[in-house]
Amino acid sequence: MTGQAPSLLFRFTDTEVAKMEEVLRDLNAMPKHPVIQGLTDDLNASPDRSGDGKVPVQYNQVLGFPSKTQDPHPP
Repeated sequence: MTGQAPSLLFRFTDTEVAKMEEVLRDLNAMPKHPVIQGLTDDLNASPDRSGDGKVPVQYNQVLGFPSKTQDPHPP
């Protein structure tokens, strides 16, 4: 596949997951746009994300995080 940029693998770090889970727990609801944007900005400002060659966090990845962590079979 010539001419295509290489794809970069994205994963949240353990620290990022803990931060997002804390925000969700404190809100006890789906976060609104300003909260998600703030999380995105905070995560991208961390040493794990800032700098050359580092994969930035996208708004849509933070937005989709809660739906990927919910238990499909709650007690």
